[in-house]
Amino acid sequence: MIKFALIFFTVILATFVSWYTNSMSLIGIDDANIYMVYMKNFANGHGFVYNIGGERVEGFTSLLWTLIGALAFYIKDNPEILLLVLNVFMISYCLWTLVCYIDGYFKDNRLITPASSLLIGSLIVIPGYFHWTVFSLLETGLWSLLLITITLNLLKGRKNGEFCILLILLTLCRPESMLWGAYFIFAKFIKHFFETKSIKNSFALIMPALIVFIVSIVGLISWREYYFGFPLPNTYYAKVSSNLIANIKSGIRYNLHSLSLNPLILLSFLFVVKNLYTVIRQKNIPKQYDLLFVNGVVLLTLSIPLYSGGDHFGLSRFIQPTFPLFLLALLMNLNFLKFQFNYYFSMVFIIVFVFANRNPIHYNLLDKSSLIALEWSIATSGRKKSEKLNLFFKNNYKYPSQGVIAAGGTAFSYKGFTIDLLGLNNVEMAHASEEKNAGALKNHASFNKEVFYKQSPEIIPIGNCFKKGNIVVIDDFHKVVLLQIFKEKKFSDRYSPVKIENKNLDYPLVLFASNAFLDSLNRKIYKYEVVEFE
Repeated sequence: MIKFALIFFTVILATFVSWYTNSMSLIGIDDANIYMVYMKNFANGHGFVYNIGGERVEGFTSLLWTLIGALAFYIKDNPEILLLVLNVFMISYCLWTLVCYIDGYFKDNRLITPASSLLIGSLIVIPGYFHWTVFSLLETGLWSLLLITITLNLLKGRKNGEFCILLILLTLCRPESMLWGAYFIFAKFIKHFFETKSIKNSFALIMPALIVFIVSIVGLISWREYYFGFPLPNTYYAKVSSNLIANIKSGIRYNLHSLSLNPLILLSFLFVVKNLYTVIRQKNIPKQYDLLFVNGVVLLTLSIPLYSGGDHFGLSRFIQPTFPLFLLALLMNLNFLKFQFNYYFSMVFIIVFVFANRNPIHYNLLDKSSLIALEWSIATSGRKKSEKLNLFFKNNYKYPSQGVIAAGGTAFSYKGFTIDLLGLNNVEMAHASEEKNAGALKNHASFNKEVFYKQSPEIIPIGNCFKKGNIVVIDDFHKVVLLQIFKEKKFSDRYSPVKIENKNLDYPLVLFASNAFLDSLNRKIYKYEVVEFE
């Protein structure tokens, strides 16, 4: 328990650093705010909808995390701190179990061992893991807990009951669990085969887990088909292109960037490849099962982006959940090479990789920012913008529908209808083009002009729309993602760049608005003038 207390304190300290270097926000990143929209709506009895009264849409990747969050919203109206505390406990627990396993693996019963201090120290000094698993308020922490726990379950040779429960939770957590679950069941079958030397007996031993896994997948897909009309989350259709070659190229770039950004991932990968070759060449597979199994976890982690194309988030969010297992693989591979660990090596190792890392944590502390601080600022600015929109249109006949790209904080706070122009929370937009534009920014390539004109959001707030200027400024990001739609005659026939004034407020609203909405404004309160845009 003293060891757990030390790790718990370490996680709290790392969480504080994440808070300090990421806008000092406590509401999570913008994608976490998308989760919160569904959590709040489900907790309030509206079902899994992005807009109250709108279509059913699975704009969240993790059903399990959404249900957990809905319970938090049922308990408390603003449960961000509650979710943060839950993440702290989950990550503390999974790192504690991992450290206990490592100390047992090296037969070291000291409170702080060289191997475990190397693992925890590396997680602290190389930014990313605690940012994404604890502070982002995404499902990443839960996903990391499940992957680490089920890996240790196999390494420790636990009974089928716990393994089956973990498989169910894994299936409910993320879609790639279908691949992970198959790998874990196959690994368990191989483990039994090495022990029993019988294919029949080994198959019988994994049968309960296999049945549970298949039933979980079939049940989840059947429920999705019934409730949403599609077998996978809407986020999959919005993000993943049907062009497999383009996904592989994007995934290779993603992995290469991750390997170059985090030298420990690269080092672990190199040892994995080297020792896999050695073990296979020496025909020593049964005796090195644990090593091969953990090395397989590393390779599977790096193979998944080749199918999905990775994602656009900084600090390798896709890889972070299994980063502790990369470090476990590194330790086990060094042990395979008869390397002797000591405190001096662990200290020097961590110091070297602080300076070898391209973005060491102490640089971030100096300027109170990180590579992904923008993700939190998008969420906070989105909430503030929508709160001002609520106030601005409070005296109108209705709140206009808004078309947005950053669809988390804006939808969470807005009282009107929010249309997600990138399709994550918009079924028609997500399915409009199966093959995404390969040259577009990853996860931002689902915008479709025909769907846009069909859905016709009444206002399009771009950038700082509450300002005193007379020009709607379109930043390069919106120009690219929205495919230069602002230059089209069809757009200009339907929308105008305007400055709207509310006589009860001392600030105007400068944005694009549909001509039909402008005609419907309450003229006793509002007046507008057409302005320029650039």
